[in-house]
Amino acid sequence: MKNKLIKKCKICGSNKLKFFYESDKKKYYSCQRCGFVFQNPLPSISELNTYYSEKYFNENYFYDNKELDLRSKQYSLDRKILLKYFKDTKNKKILDYGCGNGIFLSKFKSKKFGFEFNKDAKVSKSVKRLNFKNINEKKYDLIIMRGVIEHIPNFEIIVKQLCKSLKKGGIFYITATPNTNNLSFLLSPKNFNQNDVRHIFHFNNINISMLFLKNNLFNIETIYQYSETPYAKYYDDYKFSKIQLRNFLKFSKKNSKSPPGVGNMMTAIFKKMI
Repeated sequence: MKNKLIKKCKICGSNKLKFFYESDKKKYYSCQRCGFVFQNPLPSISELNTYYSEKYFNENYFYDNKELDLRSKQYSLDRKILLKYFKDTKNKKILDYGCGNGIFLSKFKSKKFGFEFNKDAKVSKSVKRLNFKNINEKKYDLIIMRGVIEHIPNFEIIVKQLCKSLKKGGIFYITATPNTNNLSFLLSPKNFNQNDVRHIFHFNNINISMLFLKNNLFNIETIYQYSETPYAKYYDDYKFSKIQLRNFLKFSKKNSKSPPGVGNMMTAIFKKMI
């Protein structure tokens, strides 16, 4: 597939799309109606394949022991939050779409199913790996996308299919997803710390809720994890935010380092209503 140009918003259908900024040689556009931000044109399939090699799923390749420990603590926090909405028992079924190596999913007691498009990914033995064709053969009590939806070129089609596989009253859990509804992004979008060639899309709490409402899932809570995460560094964030604010107020075009800060990532929990 060649680099495809988006002409209508994938969420609200508007054709009022406007160039927003450029980062790492990628052009980002925004929908003037719902605020959806996206790379335009989309990366080609061949380009996407270069992003996700076998090494991408090997945490020991990318992270040292300290970082792996932080990620493990974050996984435990994510699970703790999720258990407020989902009873993790052996008779329940969980699907983790974009499960990577399956480490996060392996922390649950329920029957675990995982889909990972990259055939080279080595998935935990506690997870039954599914191919795309047999995902819809089952009904799930919980579907997870952890740091995934922003990577999928046809996310609107995938979400629609997955919602059909969710039981009535089931939970769809989106987490570790970039959020544009925060101060750092407003002050300097082109320096947003979640701008990454692999992050094709940037949602916010409103337009992602619109996406799921179209599929009969209602947003029952949105959380901006930060204070309890092992990554919180308020003083560093404060220093960089002050620089961002100064440049913003002076209408300066200088690059400003974008700190993580509160709200740069979101967790959104949806419930299937009918």
